[in-house]
Amino acid sequence: MIVAISGVPGTGKTTACKMLECNGYNVVYINKLISVHPEFVTGYDKKRKVKEVEVGKLKKYIKYHYSRTSLTFVDSHYSHLLGPDVIIILRCDPKELINRLKKKRFRKEKIMENIEAEALDVITIESVQVKGKDNVYEIDITNLSTIKIVEAIKKIIETGTKNYSVGKLDWSEEVLEWY
Repeated sequence: MIVAISGVPGTGKTTACKMLECNGYNVVYINKLISVHPEFVTGYDKKRKVKEVEVGKLKKYIKYHYSRTSLTFVDSHYSHLLGPDVIIILRCDPKELINRLKKKRFRKEKIMENIEAEALDVITIESVQVKGKDNVYEIDITNLSTIKIVEAIKKIIETGTKNYSVGKLDWSEEVLEWY
């Protein structure tokens, strides 16, 4: 089973995945994977300062190499597009997300792009389009420690709990305050 751990930058995906890995789980870090396999990189967006990735090729690679394993977590803000069986989206209140991205020294434009994506549920919408509501979960990590986030991820995988079903988080009011 392939489980995507997705969410905008700053939501703790990699930190949670490192803890899952320390607990014996198999984790694929997409940023590391594309650094080892440059054939997945198709270009560089100079304006946004990001690598452009061939998602289709990467999806085939993930399916081929990891669909036969018992459980693999895939860490990336676009892992939900790589053909997972289950998608877990880490979500964060946009006000807190601003602080997290500033600490990561993101440019102002990049911060705005990401908090808008968070407030407008971009990853959730894409995930539901790809997988349907029954295999997509959201965890509000705003006030959770990494240990609590990992516990929630494990609970979702072990029980399929509906406590983290999509549609319970709504930061659209935040957007109205910006205008």
